[in-house]
Amino acid sequence: MRTSLWSSVKEDIRVRYDLPEFSTNTFITSAMVLRMGSQSLQRRDALLTDAFGDDYSTAVATIATVANTATSALPADFFKLKQLIWLRSTDNPVRIERASPEDQTSDALLASVAWTNERPRYRFQGGSTIRWLPTPNAVYSVNCIYQKTPAELTSDSDEIQDGPGWCEWIVADVCVRIAQRFEQDPSVYMAERADCEQRIKAQAPDRDELSPMAVRDVMGLPGAGDHQYREWLTRYG
Repeated sequence: MRTSLWSSVKEDIRVRYDLPEFSTNTFITSAMVLRMGSQSLQRRDALLTDAFGDDYSTAVATIATVANTATSALPADFFKLKQLIWLRSTDNPVRIERASPEDQTSDALLASVAWTNERPRYRFQGGSTIRWLPTPNAVYSVNCIYQKTPAELTSDSDEIQDGPGWCEWIVADVCVRIAQRFEQDPSVYMAERADCEQRIKAQAPDRDELSPMAVRDVMGLPGAGDHQYREWLTRYG
């Protein structure tokens, strides 16, 4: 998927609304249109997620545990957890499941138990921290697969994910906000935004026509001892 620079999208907004060059002393300043564009980008990305799913904003980060420390920080742009995979060894990934109430009440009893002897669990602690059960007794690498929060625009050089005309939605949405600020009729821009939204909803879900997702079979993932488990896998079939 190609990207567009915010500077180009900002110019499209200026031309579409027939505004003068953005400056610090115009009624619509560069800083104001940057903030409007950032808000519109986040709304557009939420629209893409609704249309296609979390794949538009999924990322992977490695969390390194600290020996004898029960918590780890989540990525700064974390929004929603998809999976936690403990890399026990090169060929032995172990999926970490959410802790049950019974797991949480037994935390004190497991304080000295190693992850290699007791399959770890997790639970959220606050909005940006994850707690491990039992407490890691060594440094372990955990792959965190998660949905990111939508990006914030900060400069003209920022890149925006773009499909066939998808940035037009941002242009129309910002023009609606500008019209409201000028106390003018925004209906023409609202109609353009609705047309772009209809096209996005029609195009976005069909990006992968080669291998649709399907339940293929039941199997055990690589693991050893207590770490092995079985589950339905949604795989490309």
